[in-house]
Amino acid sequence: MKPKYLDRTPSHSCFNVQIKKENHFLKVWHFHKELELDLISSSSGTLFAGDYIGKFSEGNLVLLGKNLPHMWVNSEEYFIEENDLFAEACVVHFTEEFLGEEFLKQPEMAEIKTLFINARRGIVFKGDTSVINKRIQSLKKFSGFSRVIELLKILNLLAKWEAIDLLSSQNFVQSFSDNKLKKLEVVYEYIYNHFNTDISLEKVAEVACMNPSAFSRYFKKAHGKNFIKYVNELRINYACKLILDNKYAIIDVCFECGFNNLSNFNRQFKLITGSAPSNYLKEQKR
Repeated sequence: MKPKYLDRTPSHSCFNVQIKKENHFLKVWHFHKELELDLISSSSGTLFAGDYIGKFSEGNLVLLGKNLPHMWVNSEEYFIEENDLFAEACVVHFTEEFLGEEFLKQPEMAEIKTLFINARRGIVFKGDTSVINKRIQSLKKFSGFSRVIELLKILNLLAKWEAIDLLSSQNFVQSFSDNKLKKLEVVYEYIYNHFNTDISLEKVAEVACMNPSAFSRYFKKAHGKNFIKYVNELRINYACKLILDNKYAIIDVCFECGFNNLSNFNRQFKLITGSAPSNYLKEQKR
């Protein structure tokens, strides 16, 4: 299954602001030309953005750039019928050129232009973002010229925010936009649906309609690393998020991320992060 293109074109305005309140967020791997600013008001789950996989929860603030495939998957309890849980978010959609093609070319817009470029990989804003959150939540109260000015003020705050993490790898963003590498779209979809199960090179090559050796060369050309290393890094990236949540035993993290035994998990974790899983949380808090 390829990522679906969804039309988020603003109607009767240069940008859209929505308060989404549903039983669960749309579970569809999709992309669109508009940037998407998400403030999670309630609910939790897993965010897939490019080749990033990580947990999200209430209060998270994320900016997803144009054409970055993504999917917000709520935790299992949000899909149980007849529960009283809701997934709620304030979502803003706008194009990079929402104020005209010359807008970002002006020297005063240099920081916002950099923000938009970084957003093509996805950005999570860390730390206490409550000041920005309140402005985003109040955005629907504005109209006309004041509405545009308020969005620019929000973007200016985001552009100056120093505590950020970029989500997807640059190689993914380049490969997704490269028409010569379109076969990887179905591969990414398969990986994200099965990353925590036993994934074999042979099976993924079959999904891509290629023989294993040809697929291996094709994948390494796109990412600069072999397929197994890519999957292991994806799994360990997810493991880091679970460990930082401080809710799971190391053995549970191991199997949740798709590793079949603890010794291999420990070895791969230290190889990729430089730390043992049991020490990772302590080291990150220093």
